[in-house]
Amino acid sequence: MIRAGIYIRKSKLDKGQEAHRLELQRKKLPAYAASQNWSYDLYDDGIISGAEVENRPQMVRLIRDIEKGLINVVLVIEVSRLSRDDNMTDHLSFINLCASKKVKIATPERLLDPTDTASWFMSMMEGGFSAVEMRTLKKRIMEGREMARSKGRWLGGPSPFGYDYDKNRKLLIPNPETGEIIRTIFRERVKGKSIDEIVRMARDRRWPSTGGGSNWWNVTVFRILKKPVYAGLLRHNGELIKAVWEPLVDRAIWEAAQPVRHQHQDSGRAWL
Repeated sequence: MIRAGIYIRKSKLDKGQEAHRLELQRKKLPAYAASQNWSYDLYDDGIISGAEVENRPQMVRLIRDIEKGLINVVLVIEVSRLSRDDNMTDHLSFINLCASKKVKIATPERLLDPTDTASWFMSMMEGGFSAVEMRTLKKRIMEGREMARSKGRWLGGPSPFGYDYDKNRKLLIPNPETGEIIRTIFRERVKGKSIDEIVRMARDRRWPSTGGGSNWWNVTVFRILKKPVYAGLLRHNGELIKAVWEPLVDRAIWEAAQPVRHQHQDSGRAWL
């Protein structure tokens, strides 16, 4: 009996269709395999980037099973689900592996045999189209991020300590507790307190820290003082521009609180 490896993946970059696209694959592909009287194993990576094979655990498992001779045909909803690297390295490696093991590649619409020159060429063409699409998509994302940054918007990722991220408004919002800690750090620094003294204050008051718990170090305070985000500023093309979120401190206070290496006379311990 023909043994199929059903590979399922939905790209992180394809917004708005996560549940629909995965549900379609999870229902349609096993049904198609059954209609062909194929036995099958599922290799479901869910929502994950197709750019790097080594970061997709189920694809890695599928490759190992192909190498062991356990798979006769790889079934996908479309060939681009196998890889989406922008230089075709992973795609070419996978196609050549299938060719060496005489493993066919199937979609519900057609069957490709990588040992056949015409099928191999067709799979390379599809891989090329996918690579071009990925390059174009990456370029558009970078341009979009650059435009957002130029307008002072937060580009995502972990929220800075002192802020929460409002996903609906796509905006940093001051956190009542940690935001006040940030204000206190800047206020005390401007008053003349050393970084050592601020660290002792943080530990004595058992403030929650940037890494969780209440572990405060000189470098923790130093990094907070250096971040323009707290003054409602963002670095763009080497300059500080006004951001759209509410600042926790005035720019004048942020500038006055900046540590200076050669003037730093705190405990003498390395904190950079």
